[in-house]
Formats: sequence, structure tokens, C-alpha cells
Amino acid sequence: MDREVLQSVAPKEAVGLDLGLKDTVATSDGDKLQAGHFYRNIEQKMATAQRRGHKRQAKRLHRTAARRRKDALHKFSRRIVNVYQAIKIGDVSSLKLAKTRMAKSVLDAGWGMLKTQLQYKGQQAGRSVLIVNERNTTRTCSSCKALTGPTGLDMLVVRTWV
Repeated sequence: MDREVLQSVAPKEAVGLDLGLKDTVATSDGDKLQAGHFYRNIEQKMATAQRRGHKRQAKRLHRTAARRRKDALHKFSRRIVNVYQAIKIGDVSSLKLAKTRMAKSVLDAGWGMLKTQLQYKGQQAGRSVLIVNERNTTRTCSSCKALTGPTGLDMLVVRTWV
């Protein structure tokens, strides 16, 4: 079947996407995709099924969490691609963060899946999807681009400086 690609101009120019754990994604326009906690919500049921030796039930619960996550990300990515012409998203590596103590939350957020969906949907719709390096973004001055900002974890709360 030959699919016709509809490439039109989006109603809004550009958006930046910030990946997080409290909100899976927050846009520069204030729109948010709340963290679904797809795995966390059924973690207790999975543990019970695995302890009882119910492998089929545990597999079904894993599948349910994956499908819910995929569905939420598909809906959000479609909404973003339909509205914005240029989409910029940070290059946060979920695989590197999966080796920390935030592993379950990071993998439950599905950042890699969201990036992939945005890229292929954006390509089909004729949108520009850019993966942007987030290195030193909390230290860089927005006007002169100098790395003069506050450093260290304690100073992340500082939003303005001279």
C-alpha cells in the first residue's frame, strides 16, 4: 500500500522539550506529559506473581506496562509533531542514567522511545527534529554565552546571576 505523506506547515514555529522524572517531558510552552509510573503502579502485583511462580501473569503485567507507556508517548509525540514546525529535545542518555539509583524511574519514563517516535513522526510530517547537547546549560549565560554561572549541585537553585 502506497502511503501519501502529508507535509504541511505547523501552526506554531518551535518548541523545546525538557526530559525529566517528575514530568516525563515539559515543553517550553508549558505543556507537560506527567510521569505515568507505568511500571511502578503494578510493581507490587509483579513481585507477587513472580514469587508465586506465575510466569505468565508476570509477563502479562510487564506487557501491560510497556503498552501503556508506548500509548502515552505516541499520543504526546503526535500532538507535538502536529503543532510545531521545529522540535528540539535534549540528548539525555537514559542508558547512562540507568546505571544510577534512578534506574527504574528513568527506564519507566521511556525517553529513548519518545526521541525515536518524535524523529520518525517528524520526518514523515516534514518537521525539523533536533537533538541538542545539554552540556553546561545551567552554567551558560543566556546573553553572552559565557560559562560564568554557578557550579555544583547546591547551586542548581540559582536561576539568575551577574
